[in-house]
Amino acid sequence: MADALPEPGTEHPGDGPAALTIDDVRVTYGDHTAVAGVSLTVAAGTWTALIGPNGAGKTSLLHAITGAVPATGQVTVAGDDLLSAPPRRRARRVALVPQRPVIPDEMTVTDYVLLGRTAHLPYLGVEGGGDLQIAADTLARLHLHAFAQRPVQTLSGGEQQRVVLARALVQQTPVLLLDEPTAALDIGHRQQVLELVDRLRTECELTVLAAMHDLTMAAQFADRFVLLDDGGIAADGAPAQVLTPDRIAEHFDADVHVVTAPDGGLALIPARSTARETGR
Repeated sequence: MADALPEPGTEHPGDGPAALTIDDVRVTYGDHTAVAGVSLTVAAGTWTALIGPNGAGKTSLLHAITGAVPATGQVTVAGDDLLSAPPRRRARRVALVPQRPVIPDEMTVTDYVLLGRTAHLPYLGVEGGGDLQIAADTLARLHLHAFAQRPVQTLSGGEQQRVVLARALVQQTPVLLLDEPTAALDIGHRQQVLELVDRLRTECELTVLAAMHDLTMAAQFADRFVLLDDGGIAADGAPAQVLTPDRIAEHFDADVHVVTAPDGGLALIPARSTARETGR
């Protein structure tokens, strides 16, 4: 049960028309419960950050939404229950940017991005002119058109991440899922990728649900934080409501100062402490 509530008289960051509804979703691996009955409504056009310690269930929840792992409960987008929908229809509702994308050897940028059009093609069909134009327009928007015929694996880490994002965008889904999209990037490329996602969220009317480890960076972009621990929701609210020193200590076993940056955003600064034993 979430323990963070909006201040009296303020709007919850998840208010508004729902783009994604998650109801009592559970994921188990053998005897281990990775997601323990999570229920969550994500408003259209918002950016919600899934945070939590390693093993909290963030990736498993995202994979449950896409159907990559078996799950029970209900996940609804545009009137479709994704857990019972055929894969092709599910892929027209949600797109995932994975933490560790599989990129075939020697596949060009254009061919890789076109994989995102698969759900829109007839069975045994091939890409038509419209699909090629969507891919070309997306590459141009992400400043990747110069790399169109380059093998993806010859690009830098930041460029590859933009290519993976392009593949997700050409699916033309209303909901974009991100699983640690900047985990392998330096700070400059992290900023560039997240700024790009935020711009596309507005331009393409996307709803973003992103698992993020960098809490300071997440606080610059997300409207709402959902803290997962032990497979359940431990807190849910605006960044300032969820990112408190006590909560970070409890769920991440870390001592931090939470400060307000000059632009009004929040920043977490590690603080050394000898007053508390470490180790979860």
